[in-house]
Amino acid sequence: MKLNKKGYMLVEIILASALAFGLAFFIIDLVIRLKNKNDDLLVENLITTDKTIITNKLMSYAKSETKNFDCNKLTITGNTVKYKDEVIDIITDYANVGELSCSTVGGKVSITIPISVPQMPNKDYDITFDYKYEIGDITPPTCTITVNGTTITATFQDNDGGSGVEEGSTIQKSTITGTGEYSFTAKDLIGNIGTCKINVVKTNSKDNYLTKNLEQIIVGADGQCYCRSLLNGKRVFGACSLTSGGGITCACPKNHEIMGNPLDNCHFKSSQGCTGGYKKQGNICIKKVSTTYYCNSGYIKINNSYCYIKTE
Repeated sequence: MKLNKKGYMLVEIILASALAFGLAFFIIDLVIRLKNKNDDLLVENLITTDKTIITNKLMSYAKSETKNFDCNKLTITGNTVKYKDEVIDIITDYANVGELSCSTVGGKVSITIPISVPQMPNKDYDITFDYKYEIGDITPPTCTITVNGTTITATFQDNDGGSGVEEGSTIQKSTITGTGEYSFTAKDLIGNIGTCKINVVKTNSKDNYLTKNLEQIIVGADGQCYCRSLLNGKRVFGACSLTSGGGITCACPKNHEIMGNPLDNCHFKSSQGCTGGYKKQGNICIKKVSTTYYCNSGYIKINNSYCYIKTE
């Protein structure tokens, strides 16, 4: 093994250099990690501060507006959050702000502001705010439906102590023009939605008949009857015929009269059939006298064409 001029072995010099380089790399990596950690902590502190400021401001607005908080007046432009053109806060530039969600349904203000940090994609920094009014109307209007002829009337009424039904929505009407669903909707002044519906279907029908046995009907007569001359008393034959009432008569010539009972000489022709508006059907006579219109169970009859049922 060779020694240098100062007496150190070459391998010792190489080993010492490698150790020095490794130590320097470790120190640099540690410094970078500490810096990144400090940066993350800084961002978290900034966003936590922004969330606190925005939440407190939203709470103050919700309380001061009583039940009239207006989502349309809450806006976000870039990272700037405003209510009624007053700046609530400017969220740190380290964060990206998503699309605002705001609703005031059921006596409650609900707001979500999505926030993401590119350098920390797996962390949730969204601002969520929910505030329920101490005296809030959370009950939707109730609805009563009546049907008169083909006119449907829906009457909406808010609960006692409620905010009231929107103007012009209390009474709603519609005309039945066919089958299908007829729906009505109304809001109270807080935004609670009440609905009611009916479903209209066609009626069922059943024909009603009278029945009776087949009848023996006289359809004609043949043969001859006796007639006597009023002039000389001589006997001649007359023709047998049916009367409009279904009987038989003897048609004697002029100046002659019937001798005896014409039925003694006349013969009936008859068949089985139906009279009085009845029609032959098989071995009986039937006559339609009426049609009954009815609805399925649970449905209410409107007229001979339609039935309805309340579905909500």
